[in-house]
Amino acid sequence: MAGYDDTRAKIINTLMGRPVGTEVQPENHQDYALNMLDYIRSLELDATSTLIGIADEDTVPIQPNASNVCYLAGVAQDRTVTFQNFRDYQGEPLSITTGEMQSYFVILLWNKKYWSMQALPTAIVSHAENAYFYYRYNIRQTYPSFEAMEADKSNPIGIDGKYIKQGEIVSVVNDSDKSKNGFYSYTGSGWQFQSAFSFQIENSFGVDINNDSELNALLDGLHSGENLDKAGYFRGDYEGSPFMVESIPINYTEDTWVQSVRGRFVPVYQGTGDKFKTLTRSNTEYNILWRVCEKGTWGTWNSMTDAPTIPDTDLSMGLKDGDVSSAYMQMFTRKGGCYSVTGSMTGVVTGTMMVFCDSWGEHGIEQVLFTDASDIEGKIVHDISSSGHVDGEPHIYHRYYDIRQSGGKWGAWKSFTAGGGTTAPPYVAFDFGVLQEKIGSGRTQGDLDAFGLTEDVWAKIRGAEIMVVRDDAHERTYIVSGSSDDYISFSFGLYASDDYEGYTIRNEGDTYTIIRYRYQSGEGGQIIIQ
Repeated sequence: MAGYDDTRAKIINTLMGRPVGTEVQPENHQDYALNMLDYIRSLELDATSTLIGIADEDTVPIQPNASNVCYLAGVAQDRTVTFQNFRDYQGEPLSITTGEMQSYFVILLWNKKYWSMQALPTAIVSHAENAYFYYRYNIRQTYPSFEAMEADKSNPIGIDGKYIKQGEIVSVVNDSDKSKNGFYSYTGSGWQFQSAFSFQIENSFGVDINNDSELNALLDGLHSGENLDKAGYFRGDYEGSPFMVESIPINYTEDTWVQSVRGRFVPVYQGTGDKFKTLTRSNTEYNILWRVCEKGTWGTWNSMTDAPTIPDTDLSMGLKDGDVSSAYMQMFTRKGGCYSVTGSMTGVVTGTMMVFCDSWGEHGIEQVLFTDASDIEGKIVHDISSSGHVDGEPHIYHRYYDIRQSGGKWGAWKSFTAGGGTTAPPYVAFDFGVLQEKIGSGRTQGDLDAFGLTEDVWAKIRGAEIMVVRDDAHERTYIVSGSSDDYISFSFGLYASDDYEGYTIRNEGDTYTIIRYRYQSGEGGQIIIQ
């Protein structure tokens, strides 16, 4: 395509620049005329294109009078680039300077009068003598220990033999002590921790598992220091069935770890305080199981895919009368949960049990059992395998293991259905007319006695022996929704519904505060507090 310089030369050579005494030659005239036409065509094409091309420092730009155009350029790190022929509104060439760890993607813009530019910064993680505009991650040095890195902080040298500069990254990889493994940046005089390794390398145990003993010994051995990595992903094989293990350090100082296993395993119930500390192979179930190691001791296995099971021959879960240590073990390691009660011979689920551990007050453990067993009311029994069962007539029982009594003592099963068994009434009746008169603070035990909340009733509500409050005058039943040594609440209806009414009674030293909550739909649908 014709350009400005060669078109100008043809015009001069054909006209005033021809030899003296010679006429204008038609072929020369046609040649420069066609060349000029080609040049005009090239300007036309460039003027209708927004992006002209890539600009270097010495590029001569096309500057059309009727359209805006642009050029692109890239400026690498640690240099100054001046675009000599791209001039701003003051007639000065555009220039840009980058620092040691800077680079720019530059857009040069023509607005029909002068040039301007937009510079977009791009981060450079590492650099060398040549500049690159693709991202890469470069660890300047890898130290075998934190101490080795510290010893090298005065004038650290990278693996390429060049000095490590401020802001550049090194790593520490120590298989013996992983507590300080990770990425560090150089501050100029020392090191700043940036991140632990966010990736794990999958390891193979290198042995095939043939029985449960080998499996549990291998899992426990991940934290025994016997030539196996403590942290990371591991895969194994149990008689042709693959499984995965992840060992995660939580706190090196406290020696706290979490271990998870994915595979065809189920926890083994041992009937003691250490009830779920081993795994066994299952031909039917696939589980995701986890446990915690605290101060070097592994806790019990928990399931993320199914509720753990308890045999109907031992609902005590390892808690014994007079053995307060077993109760504390339960509270601090299990912290309650939901369990499936299964037949000891059939494995069929025959009930569901919820366990609530009062680890805050350290008072005891409560069990709530849903089953069709019909003859455990008022009894202290742990084996219900031979109890009478009535199909279609489920019962809800509860009982309490009180640590404060005789170093730990089981209470009798009490039925919600029958109203609390033989030692407690089915409900407590309050005089709600008097109760509403007592709403407010500064109330005494005498005020509570006046409407029916005696010290004995408070204790039974706290011990879950009474869970229902009645307003006999209006035939209303309130459900106890919370209780402690200094707090009781009960309510009627659903919260924020037209029929909702609730009460809270708090103990504040020697006095009490009574609060009433009710839903007032006629006042914008709001909860009114009295």
